[in-house]
Amino acid sequence: MKRHKLSNPVKTFITQALACGDTPTMVRRAVKVEFGLDVSPQCVEQYDPTKTAGARLSAKYRTIFWATRARYQKELANIGIAHRAFRLRALQRIVDKARNAGNDRLVMYLLELAARECG
Repeated sequence: MKRHKLSNPVKTFITQALACGDTPTMVRRAVKVEFGLDVSPQCVEQYDPTKTAGARLSAKYRTIFWATRARYQKELANIGIAHRAFRLRALQRIVDKARNAGNDRLVMYLLELAARECG
């Protein structure tokens, strides 16, 4: 696995995904899909200020993490499992898996579900 100097968009993506409760493995896979980069779980954990590995996270990314976490928890607390954001995040994960597997028919079906979800 190559070491990459991560760009600000990648760092922000990682920080926000962790703030929303994604595991380092999930984030790592999402970074591969979104940015084409292989990053280690240890690299990802550096962007989680709740972990020992994230103890030295910069103030900028701490602010992003906690602001994202607060917004995400507020959304979840207001509606719980019925919240649209929760369902759309779950659909997005499944779409990503189906796309990676080359299952276009499932991707189209899931996109239709997401469109209905959004109204």
